[in-house]
Amino acid sequence: MAERGIAACGKRRRKAAYKYLWRKPVRRKDMEKIFKKSLALVLSAALCLTALVGCLTVSAADETTTPIYEMVGAEGKAGETVTVTVKLQNIEGICAHHVKFTFAKELTVVSMYDVTRDKPVKFDTDVAEGENFQFKKSIDTNTGVTTVEDVNILNFVKSDNTYDEHTPSLTLTFSVKIADGTADGNYAVNVTATAADQGEAWVNTIDFRNSNVVVKNTVAPVLDANIKVNRYIQVTSTLNIGYFITNSQVADYDHIAVEAIPQKYDANYNEIAGETKEITDFVAAGKTMKYAVYNGIGMYELGLNVSARVLCYDAENNLVAYSETYVDSPANLLKDIYATSKDTTFKTAVTDMLNMGAEAQVYFGSQKAGSDLSKATLVNDGFDQTYATPELDTLNEVNSTVRDENAPISNALLTTVSLTGAPAVGYLVVNGSTLDKSKLEMRVSYHSNYSNEDVTDTVTGSAWATAGKYLTYSFTKTALYDGNKTVTAEIYYDGALVLTNQYSVESYVAANQGNATMGAALVAIAKFGKSCRAYFKTT
Repeated sequence: MAERGIAACGKRRRKAAYKYLWRKPVRRKDMEKIFKKSLALVLSAALCLTALVGCLTVSAADETTTPIYEMVGAEGKAGETVTVTVKLQNIEGICAHHVKFTFAKELTVVSMYDVTRDKPVKFDTDVAEGENFQFKKSIDTNTGVTTVEDVNILNFVKSDNTYDEHTPSLTLTFSVKIADGTADGNYAVNVTATAADQGEAWVNTIDFRNSNVVVKNTVAPVLDANIKVNRYIQVTSTLNIGYFITNSQVADYDHIAVEAIPQKYDANYNEIAGETKEITDFVAAGKTMKYAVYNGIGMYELGLNVSARVLCYDAENNLVAYSETYVDSPANLLKDIYATSKDTTFKTAVTDMLNMGAEAQVYFGSQKAGSDLSKATLVNDGFDQTYATPELDTLNEVNSTVRDENAPISNALLTTVSLTGAPAVGYLVVNGSTLDKSKLEMRVSYHSNYSNEDVTDTVTGSAWATAGKYLTYSFTKTALYDGNKTVTAEIYYDGALVLTNQYSVESYVAANQGNATMGAALVAIAKFGKSCRAYFKTT
């Protein structure tokens, strides 16, 4: 086995280097006998065997001070490089030791630094003769765990590399890269050691303090109490809640969203927790505010709560802050705004909306006796009806179909209105199941005076649903305030115009307002459309 000159523990160094840690040379045969009796210490390098055995006897000496071998972990994100610190304390009584540091497979040891001597540590090779601070790095091919262990094992002393006194403490650092894609969690960094004291006895009590590299890819978000959200009811083809936010209150964040969690009714009209929706589309409201809209509230759902809060993100899309949570039902929002308004047209629109919601509760709830909806308090219960619309005006009862004389097919088109979340115009192509859907196209449109735009839809191919002998489609884009508008549907087959149909929601209301089941709900819808147009000052 190869040997190097290493100074004796606790003895002043002479000019001629000692070959061993004992005061006088020990024969190789004698050292091997001693080592075999000392099974607690296992060293990989021949140098370590030579150096350590000379310090040890098989008897243990009492220790007055417990040495501390401590790993101080770090925190970072996947892909980052962090610093793991090693502190060896109370080691002035240590003659020699063999120390191992292990790092979880997600951690790559990039470099090592000797803080005590203020110099980098080299691994394995290129270490000066007599250097007592050499380290070996290896990675287990099965587990991926990295081990860094010392090869020469004397307790380091002075910064000038003279060995005439033992250091009481030693500090090292490791630069450790966290692997890309590492999940949040704790990843072990541990230390183990075997040591001999100045009396050449095993140190049986060592205080090992292990740690972790804590991976936190996201910073725990905090409540930002400065964010205040105003909520309003918006009316389109559905009933919606608008969330208004002042720009200055969220200026410190890269981007924001509104998280909405609604209560909904299921297919049996029982209350359930609806799907959480994160809304990222904001519309400017003047120069100082913006708003996002939660849509899709059914007419019969005005009494159900929607919980919402603002989520704030940094440039790396980490959630860093959030606002308080606002819990509102559309009905209560309407009533709150109603109480502060002096606008009679607004009060009429609110009253008619609540009445429409109540009639929808009755209509849909009657379809499932004993359901949560059937037992729910009506949203207009006890509400002042002073401003309610008393009567309907003349309704737009347009209902015409014009067939092209050269139409390649003779299929009839039927129209209806379905009540789900809001009124929708339904189209049924008679005997349409016999047609090639790839050749059938319908173009639906109407002009909204409120938005001053054409609302359009094009139906082709798989968008057609089959119901027995019919092909069906539901046009859901008619705004609640546009029930009086004429909706035009043009049917094309194989590129040729087949027929043109004109219809309106009010046509259906006029034909069915006397219906004992749905008549009251239809009338309430028409009244709400009328009062909305009055409030919007449109026709």
